[in-house]
Amino acid sequence: MGCDIHLYSETLDEHTNAWVADTADSFEVEKDDPEDEGWCSMTEAQGSSRNYWLFGVLAGVRTEWPYSFEAKGFPEDASYHVEKIFKRWDCDAHTPSYLTKRELQEKAAELMISAEEGARDNAGLLRHVLDGLDGDPDRQRIVFWFDN
Repeated sequence: MGCDIHLYSETLDEHTNAWVADTADSFEVEKDDPEDEGWCSMTEAQGSSRNYWLFGVLAGVRTEWPYSFEAKGFPEDASYHVEKIFKRWDCDAHTPSYLTKRELQEKAAELMISAEEGARDNAGLLRHVLDGLDGDPDRQRIVFWFDN
């Protein structure tokens, strides 16, 4: 059975100090029944493809590295849109976490000079995720979870 990542980016709004989904304009609710809450979908952030090495770096899922981030759980202050999608996954979602752009940048830089096995390759995977983020490193983050 495969494992997939669901990865979204958010930016901290400087006026409201609330996290806003970067792709909220693509948010959709599909309903089969008017009484149904509906299924939510939104465009995911760059880096959402199945790559177990990346999963290992981000949260120790499917692969563990000595330098893996520890999963933090789902953020209490997540944007409305990301929270709505996460809740629809219910018990199928596991190992939720979030990382700021700065945390990703620092880890990628650390891995580029590391002698650990796979470190430079993993730095490249983090750089790929970072290439999709264009905001302030302290005001932009990724929120993600996995499903099997």
